[in-house]
Amino acid sequence: MPSTTSANLNISNVSVQAFQHLKINSQHRYIGSVWEHIKSQPEFSTWSQRPLHQSHPMMLSGVSIVRREIVRSLRSVTQQLQPCGVDLSLRRVLTWTSPATIDFDNSRRQAADTSELRFTGKTETLKLIQGAYLVEFNETVKIPLDCMGQVFVRSSLWRSGALLTAGVVDAGYEGALGALLDVRNPAGIVLCKNAKLGQIAIHRLEEKVAGYRGIYQNSASSLGRDGPIDTLHPTKEHTSGEEDKTSRTPR
Repeated sequence: MPSTTSANLNISNVSVQAFQHLKINSQHRYIGSVWEHIKSQPEFSTWSQRPLHQSHPMMLSGVSIVRREIVRSLRSVTQQLQPCGVDLSLRRVLTWTSPATIDFDNSRRQAADTSELRFTGKTETLKLIQGAYLVEFNETVKIPLDCMGQVFVRSSLWRSGALLTAGVVDAGYEGALGALLDVRNPAGIVLCKNAKLGQIAIHRLEEKVAGYRGIYQNSASSLGRDGPIDTLHPTKEHTSGEEDKTSRTPR
């Protein structure tokens, strides 16, 4: 005959198992009720019948990005194609020479002046000390209305003590690409012209959107722009990219 202690342990074990069973069943019932509620919504039938690529946001492969010509002006598809994106290569490096003004509605926006740093020697290299720089890439983009772009730093760059920062590349944007290069290495870094610094990845949205209509549409460079957008001609005012800032850019 089992001892009182053993009997108590057996009863406790049975109670715990029973409680866990009830808990799991109640969770299943709750999930089931939520699912039934979702299925009862009018838009469910339309949503559930969409093709997989439409109903589930996803990322495009590098091959798909190139095939759809989302990233353009590649110097070498073989060298720049990656499984999850496309590498971005260095066109030029600039520094800021004046302060900028940023406001809420761009009515008082004032772009900073810049100065281009020239590659030197037959090897076309550039030694950068610690600090922040504006870098522009050779590649341009044409983002579909159901996608957005995101620029990441390549591992070879951050392993060398430098970071790359860029904002979202909006759906519908067409034009140049640039980024903020932050050199943290106390000894600096040497960059070659056309060096691969970043990688752009393309995310697919759940649906098409109106698309970007800002002042940088159709830009040929990543230089800043003054003032608000021309709302009547959102893509006409600035089409040459560098025209605004060239006269103000020290050489």
